[in-house]
Amino acid sequence: MTNPAAIDDELKTHFKFATDDIVDGLNASQHRRVDGSSLSCKIVIVNDLEPYALAAQRQESSVVVFSTALIHNCLAIAYLIEPVLSHLRSKKNEQRFERNDLVSKLIWGSSLNDGDKREYINLLPRYPGFKVQRIGAFAIFYDMLRLLIAHELFHIILGHASFSQRMLGLGPIAEKPQSRLKSFHETEGEATTDILKSFELHADEMAMKLNIGQILYGKDISGYMMDPHVDLVERLTIFNIACSIFTLFWRAEEQDLSIDSMSTTHPPAGLRYLNFRDYQREMAGVYDPNLLFAVDSLSLNALSLLSEIAGEFNGLLNLTPLLFRTPTMKKLARLSDHFMAVNVRMSENWKPLVYIPSREVP
Repeated sequence: MTNPAAIDDELKTHFKFATDDIVDGLNASQHRRVDGSSLSCKIVIVNDLEPYALAAQRQESSVVVFSTALIHNCLAIAYLIEPVLSHLRSKKNEQRFERNDLVSKLIWGSSLNDGDKREYINLLPRYPGFKVQRIGAFAIFYDMLRLLIAHELFHIILGHASFSQRMLGLGPIAEKPQSRLKSFHETEGEATTDILKSFELHADEMAMKLNIGQILYGKDISGYMMDPHVDLVERLTIFNIACSIFTLFWRAEEQDLSIDSMSTTHPPAGLRYLNFRDYQREMAGVYDPNLLFAVDSLSLNALSLLSEIAGEFNGLLNLTPLLFRTPTMKKLARLSDHFMAVNVRMSENWKPLVYIPSREVP
């Protein structure tokens, strides 16, 4: 008989293994506010059937929370789409995949049964320091966890959670769009929804730069496990796949609300995806200009293959950069500039709430 508690305990162990170096690195930076108070943040994984993540400020301490349902869904999707990884460099239509309805259901928030949860956990590498010679679903899963935890932690570090609760009178910052806010409500002349959207893009930027930097310079756990067999083009493509899955989570939430995304607390999913890709392209191009086209073309091929497994991926093809920007991309870029300008204009208001690193970590 499957023991649900044992499954979740094992899941938490893998979560810790995948994200420890990110948490340790941020802790080593010894973040402090201008008033001298130190960053104190607890990471909690709760057993819940609803997939979600959130960041909250509690008095002088903070907490980031992740539901087991979200982590289980990330893990299952990673293994369900793993067959694509063996064909990333195949020519168009060389390999066809059958549609897998479970991938779509998980994107839309369905839950797994305990037997399926155990099956996918058993597929993960079993030991810390486990070495592999081929990239696999574990890397997609780990990238999703690392992006997720970095994003939520930066909501704390950048003062977003404190400002949202103290100054805006709102609850925790949840990683799903909410429609309960009125867009005409203003704070310091800025729409509250615009401020919250700027928070999401700001946390996305910092989380992306942290994760991509670790990948490029061999400091991520998946790269360590594959060393010396790391192919940076494939490695960055895997990270782009992880980003695309999160985009589909957000897009499903938007469609569930059945309202204009501009009146919610989060930016349009497509905008966040395009920013993800832009940060990856910018940093990879600085590291090695030859990576740009190679990663772009392989990522586009990956999405094309993934679209055969779940139709939701097809909607990202026209947002995936290659040689030029489409009118849709340009429109989303202008919208991103607007939200980030709001962030800059409002930054003085939450500056006292920001935790600044007091020491540099190599």
